[in-house]
Amino acid sequence: MTLPPELHAFRRTVLRQPAAPVAGSGIGERALQRLIDAQHEAMRAAGAAFLTAPQVGVCLRVAVVAAPDAPEPVVLVDPAAGDARELTADGPLAGRVQQALDQLAGVARAAGD
Repeated sequence: MTLPPELHAFRRTVLRQPAAPVAGSGIGERALQRLIDAQHEAMRAAGAAFLTAPQVGVCLRVAVVAAPDAPEPVVLVDPAAGDARELTADGPLAGRVQQALDQLAGVARAAGD
């Protein structure tokens, strides 16, 4: 077993860039599995409920989520958000995150402190 990778802090540049899709990135199956394994180890070490690839320094759309009823974490590769997003509280590693609230008549920003 190797040590989990360093987790990137809130203000790091890699967390402010849009993550690239895995499809078409050129990452091979073995490298993708190593990334997922590293995310899982880092998530467990941090006691987190989920971890994204940018949080371990890889700017790809991969997330590992510890689902309460699943024996193993759920892996999301190239997840896509729907049309509507609401204000949510992110996990303990990122703090509270303001997200846009998309409405049929246009886009309204979720206000908050």
